[in-house]
Amino acid sequence: MIIKKLYEVRPWNSLAGLTDSFTVAELADTIDRDGIYVWDKLGRIVIADTQSTDDRSQKKALEHLADVYNAQQNPGPNSHLESEFDRSDEDPLNKFGWPESNFPEIGIPTKKSTNIDKTKPWQDLACEIAEDLYQKTKKATGSKGRLEDYSAHVEKVFQQESILGSHGKPLSKNYIQREALQGDKWWKSKK
Repeated sequence: MIIKKLYEVRPWNSLAGLTDSFTVAELADTIDRDGIYVWDKLGRIVIADTQSTDDRSQKKALEHLADVYNAQQNPGPNSHLESEFDRSDEDPLNKFGWPESNFPEIGIPTKKSTNIDKTKPWQDLACEIAEDLYQKTKKATGSKGRLEDYSAHVEKVFQQESILGSHGKPLSKNYIQREALQGDKWWKSKK
């Protein structure tokens, strides 16, 4: 019996394959800007957690890219570049990437120009930004994702766009979640 890995069956753009076409810096900037997906332990495609440091976190994806960069920059006399990063099934870069349906633009500047109407209340903007990511996540994975990930994403966009709260200070993900996204405000309507 032949067993195929899920990423061989579904349209999947793994970091392992993308390091041949893009620089590590371009991929890292894209992860910082748009996030990255990962195969979870149950074989589902989910958004990599931005807060944790476990093997399926966004931080771990960046660490694996840093390993590739270091191997490229310092191959040394006994380089394991080809064998260590040979794109085998065990390569940790295979589990990180983007579904074909949600493939980002790689190589564009990290500070993405957006069409955010900054005259709207920040709570409305938070819901719009979260809804955009929700639609992408639902299309790519079939699941609704986690409220904590949406809050962290909104926080990152607000920082990039210099959107401040009514007190004139940056908004934390917890504050955004509590005051704009949780319960009846936005999250309750997601199925």
